[in-house]
Amino acid sequence: MQSRLHRRSHSENMLARGEQGLPGAIVAEPGWPGLRGALWRGMFAWQAQASAHPLIWAALVSLLAIGVKAAINAVAHDDVGFLPYVVAVGLAAWLGSLRGGLGATMFCLAGDVFLFIPPIGQPVITDSLEVVQAGLFVVTGVLMSALSAALHAARRESERSRRRAESLQQLAVALGRVEGIRDTANAVLELSESILGASAAAVTLHSAGLNVLELAADVGFRAPLRDAYASIPVDGDLPEAEALRTNRAVLLSSQSVIRQRFARDVADAMGDVRSVACLPLGLREQPIGVLTLAFEERNRFSIEEVEFLSAIADTSAQALARAALSTERQSTERRLALVAEASDLLGASFDYQAALPRLARLLAEGLADRAVIEWPEPDGTYRADARRQGESSAGPKLVGQRDRIEPPRRATLVDAPDSAESGGADVLARLGGNSAVLAPIPIEARRDAEGVLVLSSTEAHAFGAADVAFAADLGRRIGVTIQTGSLLREATQFTATVDASLDAVLLIDPESLRIRYANEGALAQLGYTRAELIDMPALAIKPKFDEASYRELLAPLLAGRRAARTYPTTHRRKDGVEVPVEVFMQCVTLPDGERRIIVSARDISERIEIQSRLYRLATAERARGAELRAIIESMREAVLVCNDAGDVILRNQALIELLGEPIAHFNELGPLLGDFEGELPPLGRASGPSEIRTEQPLRWLEASGYRAEPTGEGDASGSTVLLLRDVTEQRQAQLAQEAFMGILSHELRTPVTTIFGITKILRRRRGSETSEAEELLGDVEAESERLYRLVEDLLVLSRSQAGRISLELEPVLLQHVARTIVDSERRATPEVTFVERVARDLPPISGDRTYVEQIVRNLVGNAVKYGPESGGTVIVEAEAAVDEVLIRVLDEGQGIGDTEDTGELFELFYRSSSTARSKPGAGIGLYVCRILTEAMGGRIWASRRPEGGSEFGFALPVFEERQREEPVSAAIVG
Repeated sequence: MQSRLHRRSHSENMLARGEQGLPGAIVAEPGWPGLRGALWRGMFAWQAQASAHPLIWAALVSLLAIGVKAAINAVAHDDVGFLPYVVAVGLAAWLGSLRGGLGATMFCLAGDVFLFIPPIGQPVITDSLEVVQAGLFVVTGVLMSALSAALHAARRESERSRRRAESLQQLAVALGRVEGIRDTANAVLELSESILGASAAAVTLHSAGLNVLELAADVGFRAPLRDAYASIPVDGDLPEAEALRTNRAVLLSSQSVIRQRFARDVADAMGDVRSVACLPLGLREQPIGVLTLAFEERNRFSIEEVEFLSAIADTSAQALARAALSTERQSTERRLALVAEASDLLGASFDYQAALPRLARLLAEGLADRAVIEWPEPDGTYRADARRQGESSAGPKLVGQRDRIEPPRRATLVDAPDSAESGGADVLARLGGNSAVLAPIPIEARRDAEGVLVLSSTEAHAFGAADVAFAADLGRRIGVTIQTGSLLREATQFTATVDASLDAVLLIDPESLRIRYANEGALAQLGYTRAELIDMPALAIKPKFDEASYRELLAPLLAGRRAARTYPTTHRRKDGVEVPVEVFMQCVTLPDGERRIIVSARDISERIEIQSRLYRLATAERARGAELRAIIESMREAVLVCNDAGDVILRNQALIELLGEPIAHFNELGPLLGDFEGELPPLGRASGPSEIRTEQPLRWLEASGYRAEPTGEGDASGSTVLLLRDVTEQRQAQLAQEAFMGILSHELRTPVTTIFGITKILRRRRGSETSEAEELLGDVEAESERLYRLVEDLLVLSRSQAGRISLELEPVLLQHVARTIVDSERRATPEVTFVERVARDLPPISGDRTYVEQIVRNLVGNAVKYGPESGGTVIVEAEAAVDEVLIRVLDEGQGIGDTEDTGELFELFYRSSSTARSKPGAGIGLYVCRILTEAMGGRIWASRRPEGGSEFGFALPVFEERQREEPVSAAIVG
């Protein structure tokens, strides 16, 4: 049989043979340090090699012992007896177990008789003392060999038990990571093959409804074998059926036994299989399936192996049971959601002939491949038919008597045409399915007619008992909807139809909130007489409402905003007992023009009792989980919850936005934050708050850690909650304030001091040369202009921080602005060469002239400031694009570093590492340029020049004629 799984390596096969009782290698225990550990490992490796050839090593050790005895006898001039042989026997027994020890005993005895006991060279012992010594030596050798064999066996058994325990642990851990029955079954097969070396395997699960074993997953099976295992009758003769019935393993240890238990074609499909194990998968003595393992080597299945196989089967059964519960829970949740949607759909309108086709489409899309709803009307039977794939009926269609589906007496499961009853098989044939659920639609007002709900699937065994209960409940709901709609439509039969209903039906005056009519169902449900109920306040039977809340409930119905309402509540009986009911409410207008509220209340005590076990845990946990998640998702702080292993249990959207992507482990947090200063809170204990400063991008984070201890209700470990709060704005505001104060105390004071000092000099030197006075006055002018620019930048900075930059948008000619500023800079810095490449026919741009001049002046000033010490050349270019005008300032300075992000140059207080030490500055000018450019609707950039130096430029939109015609107004940006 060809296996699609990997074969075991040679070392794994050796381990497997060691587990079956063959001599195996004894592995040194890990952890021995230094030379001692190396010696022990070498000795055990030597022992592992020697155990394969025990007699050869026994002969070598014996020869060595004979040589040692001969040497000692020659030195001592006396016979030392059998002492060297005892040491040799012990060493041979340690190396070769029983065979090695016994072999060394015989070799040493023979050598001693021939070489040392007179007469020399003859296999005869004549001295009685020598005979006694030889006998004692033989007994000692046998005892030492037996003891060594026992120690070898104990060690092999311990090693085998350890490997099996590790295998079971590996299986349990791996199965705990998968979900779904098929995925779990496949994982069981893969791990069983890997652990046990099976050439083929299969998992069959018990279908209680059909009393068969169905193939859930297989590996290495050929087509005839897979067909035979597709559906195995539990009462059949196959070994799997016997294993399930008896809840005991069925072991086939030879090919002859296999051919006796399987049909010829199935046995032939097994190929080279020589042994088969059929292990029942049971949970609390209740079998749920069978695990079949086929081996290409003959296996006699010792007691230890059977126990090991049973342990694997138990672990697999638990995993499959968990997967089945998970699948059932998901199916239950899906059915509950369908019940809720169906209730809303049926309760939204009394026009059930329009609602039922929509309900059929809902069922076909959410539960079945095809959904059919048939219900009787006075003029015949109508059908709503919907398919998941294919054409569905747009509305109800009238069907003939021969085509209608006979309603069952109760909800029924029809599975597989060949196993269904005659009526069910006919339904499957007509609907083109292989399994279906039929449920009656009881319509209380029509005693002699019922409808039918059919859920059909092309897949065999697609439905179960829960689907039958769901269809039965939905059939009752559909019946209630049809009944209520018919009551309102058939006004002449209103009273008789309502009285025939087992539900409580009440008519309530919306003005006085008093009961005007009660049917027999209401009398039975509430325990009042009709006389007591008529004119009774409706709130007397509704303990959950007061007058204000009840009128609020009725308001949408009375205003026409809603056609009907369905809600669960409780009604109080006359004896004080509260009855849970499902209320259907609608406002109707009677023939005399008065409005009434029709209340239909169905006693759902039995249904609540049945569903409470399903809802109790799910509802409580879902509610708490939803509230917690809603709170966490709404938080602006990033939240990360990890277990003690670092695995992420919960994270909110703020964390994903902070990091740029979701994470699955705590260790991923640091790399996603990039280079940062500070420490992240550790796992396992509370800490913080601590501050973290990241570089890419620049921001400040406040991190806190909170410890959540285990609850003691099955939690293996606790968890750690990490909160990350972005405090960048606060820190930047703080830094801006500190920088502003620093600038006021340093940057502004320096120009003022220069001006003041030069002024003093001028006053003392009124008679000095005119050239010196002009030079000093030039310094005064330069420092004054520097002070002016700095003050202007600070004003823009303070306004941008306050969010109020006032713009007077007007047409501005950039060629005039550029020429004026270049001329000013040329006079101020004659050592710098300025080149203008500004077109004279540039269109006017839309902007504030003052701020446009400030941007150009800052860029040109930066080019001069960071240019070469000898002056260099500054180029100013301007050109028109499609709908904007571009201006570039090019310099020959040091340029932008290769590792620098050009976008960071325009951040507040950013200083390049290459120029921060050599050039003074505050890191404000370029930030101000970006703020002003963006405020006027433009863009700004920086780049490296290939020939060296930097390029800084900006672009502003062209002023359009329609702007000229519009009145110019100030724009407040912030």
